[in-house]
Amino acid sequence: MLQANGKIQRVQSLMMDARIRGLDQPATTPLRIDNQTDQPDTIRAIVLLVDFSDNQADTINYPQSHFDELLFSVGTFPTGSYTDYYLEVSYDAVIFVGEIAGYYRMPQTYEYYTDSSYGIGDYPRNAQRMTEDAVWAADPDVDFSIYDNDNNGYVDAIFIVHAGRGAEQTGDVNDIWSHKWAVPNPPLVDGVYVFEYCTEPEDGHIGVFCHEAGHLIFGLPDLYDYDYDSRGVGYWTLMASGSWLNGGRNPAHLDAYCKIEAGFVNPVTLNTNNWAQSIPLVETNPIIYKLWTDGILSSQYFLVENRQHVGYDYYLPGDGLLIYHVDETRWNNNNQWYPGYTAYGHYLVAVEQADGNWDLEQYVNGGDTGDPWPGST
Repeated sequence: MLQANGKIQRVQSLMMDARIRGLDQPATTPLRIDNQTDQPDTIRAIVLLVDFSDNQADTINYPQSHFDELLFSVGTFPTGSYTDYYLEVSYDAVIFVGEIAGYYRMPQTYEYYTDSSYGIGDYPRNAQRMTEDAVWAADPDVDFSIYDNDNNGYVDAIFIVHAGRGAEQTGDVNDIWSHKWAVPNPPLVDGVYVFEYCTEPEDGHIGVFCHEAGHLIFGLPDLYDYDYDSRGVGYWTLMASGSWLNGGRNPAHLDAYCKIEAGFVNPVTLNTNNWAQSIPLVETNPIIYKLWTDGILSSQYFLVENRQHVGYDYYLPGDGLLIYHVDETRWNNNNQWYPGYTAYGHYLVAVEQADGNWDLEQYVNGGDTGDPWPGST
């Protein structure tokens, strides 16, 4: 997502071209979680640390132990770990166990892989080739077969953490933009293929790791606007601007749609009018209501949840009932609509903002106190 100012046109052009080639698309075979058991599903993940002759790792501030704490500790990292995050948003249905390997010096320079194109330009001068090189470098040290969690012959959760900063923060074409992607020549190691991956910077906070894992592991879509002329679901979800709450240290919960897609919540379907219905806060209770117009099943429906400033939602821009309009005939949140807008469009997931200002669609803000119901007006 775009955090740095400027260079939007360059980003749009490169991103559009890369997305045609599969950048940031939901995983081909995402893991699905059984939320009906008493014990959490364990997902094994491998983290490969890499650096370059022209961009060496800061091993003082970012040794292996830093990533072990940042990603896989439980209850000890000061602002919460990646594993803490997914334990909370999955209602203890998922726990990650991981291995940190590296740093591995890549055979090409950082400049080679970025190619003045954020690392998402044409293969082989991009992060796809960096990933292939990282896997081959780590092969003597890592048993990749244990990271095929569903035994389908593919590694499910692999993070390539590179030296330096992320282009999503610096805006520099000579840095790598964090992303989820697939490699054109999947390495076959220990009897499994490494096909899809995500990459993040060594100084990244958990927000960027959690967001990219949403694509890579759980098959979730981006819910921001790739054209950057609207805000999508904004700060209300990890899969849009919510990954940046508190500077990325405390990302927002997933929105209702994504929690259902990931298998963390089974929605309560309402087909009749309910009066005086109590809705507990969703941060600690897996309760989301699903409603169709007049109770008639359709590809369009509403989801209702109660969001409060609790846990990872502490930094939300407001609290109350969030109502989402979902249109499953859409694939993303690129095409906004609001009263008076001349082009026809529709989000996959839209926040029905209580104040009726359509701020998210008009790029006024990423969310405010007027969005949840009953709203501020």
